[in-house]
Amino acid sequence: MIAVLIVSLLLFFAEIVFIRTARRSGLSAIPVSRSSHTVPTVSGAGIIFPLGIFACTALFQPRYAIFTAGLALLSAVSFADDIRPISAGRRFAVQGVAALLMLLQGLPSGYSQWWALFALFCILAIVNAYNFMDGINGITGLYTLAVLLPLICINRTTPFITPEILYVTLAAILTFLFFNCRRRAVCFCGDVGSVSLGYILAFATLLLILRTFDLSYIALFLVYGIDTAATLVRRALRRENLATAHRMHAYQLLANELRIPHIAVATIYALLQLLISAGLLYSHLSPCIYLPAVTVALLAAYAAVVQAAGKRK
Repeated sequence: MIAVLIVSLLLFFAEIVFIRTARRSGLSAIPVSRSSHTVPTVSGAGIIFPLGIFACTALFQPRYAIFTAGLALLSAVSFADDIRPISAGRRFAVQGVAALLMLLQGLPSGYSQWWALFALFCILAIVNAYNFMDGINGITGLYTLAVLLPLICINRTTPFITPEILYVTLAAILTFLFFNCRRRAVCFCGDVGSVSLGYILAFATLLLILRTFDLSYIALFLVYGIDTAATLVRRALRRENLATAHRMHAYQLLANELRIPHIAVATIYALLQLLISAGLLYSHLSPCIYLPAVTVALLAAYAAVVQAAGKRK
């Protein structure tokens, strides 16, 4: 644990150095019409998330090298995208390669091609949902806490991953929240942060599912998943270009149209996911009953937010 503490402290100082360097270099997110912030803010501070994993792989678990290579590729392209936009097609191609590397690392031989394709779809869905949902102060960090804490608890009783991976990621998230979870954020995580977090958590969840043979653990991402899927369907029905920026996610409507403070919205999302995960882990309901019921409730909540936002316009 001393090594974990040292890595955590180094990540904190690395974040400070990055923020100062980014300010001098002009690496900032400039507000546009669809932004949820109003002043230029340092972006890309989520670079500490992959850095933490690189340290973990080197110090604690070298056999995760293939997964780490995928993370390095994904993070490099995402960081480059934070500096100068890269086409969606190229970014998605890199995500596909990184997802295949994750499967090569985590998926044992003998699994069917259909299972591999389903796992590939889930990995890409989680990575992109994390990217889409990173739009207001605090939401990425707080929601990640809501995913990480259950994973840490499960890992103590049913070991599925080297625990240092989870602890260092937790330390990196707490560091990022110190600078981001404010009314006026000091920094944003950028694509390098949101995409890499989605990749890291998808890897941990993949290992958990393979260890337990229980697909219901996908519900650890249910709140993000429903918001992302419902928004994509809604935009498709409106015949919008799904590749363009927008402010139609429920969290964006809550923050922008309904004027609820960013931190309050982020906290609601995190607490809701924690509640759902606690129900999954500790209730006696069958997942075949519990998950459809929760999904319907989340869809109803999404529809209510859309309706309320529409009345404000």
